[in-house]
Amino acid sequence: MNLLSCLLRGKNPFQSRLPLPMRRRLFSIPRNEEPAASHTDRPAEQRDAAPEPTSALSRPRGLHGRSSRRCWRWASLLYVGGLLEFSAAPVAGVDPATPPGAEAAAFLSSLGVNSAVSRRGERLDRTAEAVRFLGIRWIRSGYESDVPLEDLLELHRRTGVKFSYGLLSGGTDLERLLRGARRLAAAGALLAIEGNNEPNNWPITYRGQTGGGTNSWLPVAWLQRDLFQAVKADPVLRAYPVWTVSEPGAQTDNAGLQFLTIPPGAGTLMPPGTRYADCANVHNYIYHPAAPRLEDNKT
Repeated sequence: MNLLSCLLRGKNPFQSRLPLPMRRRLFSIPRNEEPAASHTDRPAEQRDAAPEPTSALSRPRGLHGRSSRRCWRWASLLYVGGLLEFSAAPVAGVDPATPPGAEAAAFLSSLGVNSAVSRRGERLDRTAEAVRFLGIRWIRSGYESDVPLEDLLELHRRTGVKFSYGLLSGGTDLERLLRGARRLAAAGALLAIEGNNEPNNWPITYRGQTGGGTNSWLPVAWLQRDLFQAVKADPVLRAYPVWTVSEPGAQTDNAGLQFLTIPPGAGTLMPPGTRYADCANVHNYIYHPAAPRLEDNKT
């Protein structure tokens, strides 16, 4: 029986575990009295006999005239207080500046996955099953692969998951993105709005010019700037964060996409004060047998 259970049931969790001198002091056990035999140590006829009734006046008295039960409650609190004080003491080898552990809910809320939900061989039912099993709270998605918005909304209804909704690979249709984001926001399913996915791998064409890849990244910068301005001008979406393009470090020229807001004197192709996003969005890949070489954007 644990301590809390003992306290709630009015039982003494410590009397039988303390040394006899301490028990005598705390619980008024006479010096000539041997420790009481446990229930299983008594003869069968004594085990079966009903206990003799005792009145409140006949109960042994403890410290300061209190009853034994009240005494052990005080002793229990003192004991627990000592444990808490001991547990709060610095531990050798542990840096006091080490941040405390996070709650499980906060940790799970920090994890996200990429999912096409109901496209690219994925099925809505199985996606919902996987989200519930993993405890995932966030899915990175967008209109890439023509994922039906109704499927995203249905997944949210089934699991409570939220979406960062973006242009993703090669997308440039801002109006389509904003329409979908408004519907997700109305359902409580929107987490953030994201720019292009890895323009170094998926170039875009915007305002009649191709950008990203090995081309100038100015078209990517124009698109990201316009996305930010459109979101912040929208009465529904302005409260949601805008995330930058991923892999801005792959720019072939200095369009300033490494900044959320270009500072003065940065020497970028876009003017100082250009705002791209509220949050940086960086993709770091791991080394593995299929990609063993030293490359950018690897950790």
